[in-house]
Amino acid sequence: DIPSGGLVCPPIIDPKSGNALTYSDAGFLVDISGKLDKLSGALGQKLIISNTDGSITESGYGIQSTGDLTDSTTDIAANKVIYDALAKKISVVEGVQDNLVVFGAGNTIADSAKKIGGSNQQHTVRFLHQTEDLHL
Repeated sequence: DIPSGGLVCPPIIDPKSGNALTYSDAGFLVDISGKLDKLSGALGQKLIISNTDGSITESGYGIQSTGDLTDSTTDIAANKVIYDALAKKISVVEGVQDNLVVFGAGNTIADSAKKIGGSNQQHTVRFLHQTEDLHL
């Protein structure tokens, strides 16, 4: 039945496979069977894992994107966290040249105020050498 003064045009649906918009004699239908459902019971801030059956679950792992690098077994550090931690590595210890370095409590490194090498050692070696020469 064509309504009086009306025009009937069948809709053209893009035949692309997987198109969510379909049409039948009953009308248009948006097929949402392939959409990702909300994850019920999610705690948030965790990575999502896809299962072999197509379902999803929340993992126990999160992304650490700020703060200090930690020994966490559940947070994966982002590049920026690792970069910042490496930038804090020890490259210089304040102290006096030729002094020994000591390791202290709390993983600290310090100048021991004890000399080794350098000009003091050179003088000692020369003195011993001269003493040995005198005894021969």
